[in-house]
Amino acid sequence: RASRSAAPHTRAVIAMITRFVVLSHNLMDARHLDALLPRYAKLQRAARRGGGLGVVLLQENAPFGATDAADAVAAALEKGGGAWRVARDAAEPRLATLYDATRWRADRTKAVALPKLDALAPHERLYIKGGTPETKRALRVELRPRRGPTLDAINVHLDAAGSNAHRTRQFAAAVSGRARGRLLVAGDTNCFAPARAAQTAALDTLLAPARRR
Repeated sequence: RASRSAAPHTRAVIAMITRFVVLSHNLMDARHLDALLPRYAKLQRAARRGGGLGVVLLQENAPFGATDAADAVAAALEKGGGAWRVARDAAEPRLATLYDATRWRADRTKAVALPKLDALAPHERLYIKGGTPETKRALRVELRPRRGPTLDAINVHLDAAGSNAHRTRQFAAAVSGRARGRLLVAGDTNCFAPARAAQTAALDTLLAPARRR
């Protein structure tokens, strides 16, 4: 009888532990980051009603201050609570995944190469740095909680060049492989379309590989 009466409380505690808020932010090469940093602590406090901020996925990480933007964001988040750490892979310094070490331990961090364009169209050479196809990678971080299944956190920044079909292939490569636990994918898909309905349909197609896992 005591065991049965404790079960609802136990389920509530587990739900509280596993519920958390995720933030994804393209830093745009840390432009105006000084003005944005105070907002991270405010967001961290506001997220408590949703279980607290648990994982932050950053794209276009860049040098900032003594180190980089990811370190600055981690320091700003700690002002709102938690013990924030940065998971990186030297193969892809433009991506960084931050996690609250009071919730998670990062067991594995790996940059995964994504399909690359063979060439750029003339107009794409105008806005892609260097005027040549970029080598894109996804950042996969395996986060282990104190209890419960692991979280496979995948941080993506897909090509701004090429078609949505190309970006769909990149996304599929990012999420391929066996997930050890739950799957979290966030980032900048660069999924474009001239009309809202077309963009929604393209994004739905792009995300399909994650739903199939």
